[in-house]
Amino acid sequence: MNEITLQKIIRIFPVWLWLCSSSADGAHLYYNFTVAYMQGYPDGVQVDILAVNGQFPGPEIKCDLGDTVHVTVTNRIIDRQRRTYPLSMHWHGLLMEETPFADGPDYITQCPIQYGMSYEYVFTPKQTGTHW
Repeated sequence: MNEITLQKIIRIFPVWLWLCSSSADGAHLYYNFTVAYMQGYPDGVQVDILAVNGQFPGPEIKCDLGDTVHVTVTNRIIDRQRRTYPLSMHWHGLLMEETPFADGPDYITQCPIQYGMSYEYVFTPKQTGTHW
């Protein structure tokens, strides 16, 4: 083996080890949520409701223990009078150990997401089950 090939292997090997060790820790799952008003009938009467990606209830996040969840939330909340509203997400029932800044509420653990802006929440769930 010549010296140039050996140097290339030495430079590539640490990167390969890092990729293998990080994949053993769990997957990185990416979601994009756009929050906006839509017309809906949550209790049989038509009203403006907040929806995620045009869905009510919003989309599921499916993950395994050890996975890292990345959720980019975009605020498109504007009412009929053209008023905009700030937004933060609260992951009801999930313990946000080591990531308390990823759990709303406005001005307590994070600044709210302003209209037209996005924020990426990153967290690793530490418990199993169905949460809403």
